[in-house]
Amino acid sequence: TSTVKQLSADDKKWIWKLLEGNMRPVFGEKVWKAREGKEKKNDMVDDDARYIIVRRAPAVDPENTDPNGVNTKPSGEPLGFVHYRFVIEEDVAVMYVYELQLDAAAH
Repeated sequence: TSTVKQLSADDKKWIWKLLEGNMRPVFGEKVWKAREGKEKKNDMVDDDARYIIVRRAPAVDPENTDPNGVNTKPSGEPLGFVHYRFVIEEDVAVMYVYELQLDAAAH
């Protein structure tokens, strides 16, 4: 789980590219440019936004494995993400999922 500030620049670019690629056709070019794209971008960089990025498991490499068998090399390519937030509504903590997006390679 990461906040917007904790995401790398590459992850932010990848998230936006995936979101735009998946959603622009759904909303249509006109609506995306006029409203939806801007709203999505603002939602994505809000301080309360949280992300989980799902990645392809990297190949096992003995040179990058610690004594417990855990891979110490950076994770594999991203395949999807969840954008969510925690909010308080009527004194109750609630979690909202704003986006759940998968790359075509993960379908």
